[in-house]
Amino acid sequence: MFRNLSVTRKVILIFASVAIIMLAAMLIFFNHAFKATLEKTYSQAEENLKKQLQEQIERRKVVSITNAIALAGNGILIEGMKTGNRAAVQASLEKILNDYQQYSSFNLSLIHI
Repeated sequence: MFRNLSVTRKVILIFASVAIIMLAAMLIFFNHAFKATLEKTYSQAEENLKKQLQEQIERRKVVSITNAIALAGNGILIEGMKTGNRAAVQASLEKILNDYQQYSSFNLSLIHI
């Protein structure tokens, strides 16, 4: 079959075959490059999200420790614990918890005495 074709047809057939092979090779290369870029982007996004979550947890720990120190220095709580006046302590803590719920992101704060 190939022998019966003219020279121009043979050249066109060879160039067309090479073009199809090159197109397939480019398609495979770009597909691989796209997947690698996508994987790199996802891994970077994952690292950033993990880092942000860890920073948020650390900030909450610092705020919690600061609040615990502030509660430990609260005069009403100290006197109530010394005298056993749980009603005064409970009223003071309810006010503090209401303030936390209203003015902070700690919506479900619990304080045990």
